[in-house]
Amino acid sequence: MYHKDTISAISTPVATGAIGIIRISGPDTLKIISRIFVSKKLNYDPPVSHHLYYGTIIDSEDKTDIDSALVSYM
Repeated sequence: MYHKDTISAISTPVATGAIGIIRISGPDTLKIISRIFVSKKLNYDPPVSHHLYYGTIIDSEDKTDIDSALVSYM
């Protein structure tokens, strides 16, 4: 792994639960978020570090809703 890589990892235990956390970090993070996350705030403004945005995770191919989500960009 190099400092130029973009990586993702599940940050919650593999178990039944109401909340799952996925961490994505690296230079392509915003590109990935823009493909899978739809939010009125993020669609109009560049994200502000350490702010929480509410929206929907979508299938990047057919644009169908998958689940509600909160995204924090740091």
